[in-house]
Amino acid sequence: MKGISAIIAVVLILMITVALAAMAYVWFTGVFKTISESAGESATKAGQDIATQFSIAGATNSSDGRNIDVYVTNTGSSDIEAKNFLLLVNGVKRNHVATEILAPGETATLTNTTTVDKTYTCDNSVKITYGSLEQVTTIQC
Repeated sequence: MKGISAIIAVVLILMITVALAAMAYVWFTGVFKTISESAGESATKAGQDIATQFSIAGATNSSDGRNIDVYVTNTGSSDIEAKNFLLLVNGVKRNHVATEILAPGETATLTNTTTVDKTYTCDNSVKITYGSLEQVTTIQC
């Protein structure tokens, strides 16, 4: 009887070892899959940010001085959706009507649609942001 229980003990130890190894494999596979997916998404976003560049070609008052036009040029190598530009005048968010998709080299006009009670002046600061990118200028008179 002593020989049989030793064989059973060895088989049980082997089964436990195989089960633990299988559980570790499944767990590590899930962890590495999550890490690699996250890294892939980060690399894709970084690549898009590098290809996305813009500059402000100018900002001018409308004839009544209550609205402004900001001219933004796509200087990158990928398309930019003008609706995703954030327009700030003196640090205050203003709505604009540009909706086109700018191909590299194209310029869009962001027309401020938030009418203000006072007129904009030449020293007003204009900031455009697109994702993590931003450009600043002043209104030209």
